[in-house]
Amino acid sequence: MFDLIPHRGESFLSNFFGEDFAKMMDAPRGISTDISESDEGYEITMNIPGYEKGDIEISCKNEVLTVSAEKRQENEEKDENYIRKERFFGRRERCFSLRGVDQDSIDASYENGVLKIDLKKDEKYLADKTIDIK
Repeated sequence: MFDLIPHRGESFLSNFFGEDFAKMMDAPRGISTDISESDEGYEITMNIPGYEKGDIEISCKNEVLTVSAEKRQENEEKDENYIRKERFFGRRERCFSLRGVDQDSIDASYENGVLKIDLKKDEKYLADKTIDIK
């Protein structure tokens, strides 16, 4: 029922550093994900260590659930002879189809680097249907 929306196209990384490096960097946007199904719905479990709850956004648009995590960090060291300043910016994102899911009942929690999203199946997609022939 769930279809991952894949990242497509050749990247700068594959052209410059080679395929193995590009696969490591692009492999699925750095968020490992498990999806389980029950009779009532689905549970998405995502490992997003190092991010705070406020760094994570979950949105639904056009029957697509998008989970994104963004982090900005700046480090600065000063000494008598040098100044060093480094900046880090990271964004991770995964998208899932919401066909057959009741979008009003989506529930999410985040604890110890693990995001859990509960999705209930939409009853109108579960019901058996008979079509009358005219």
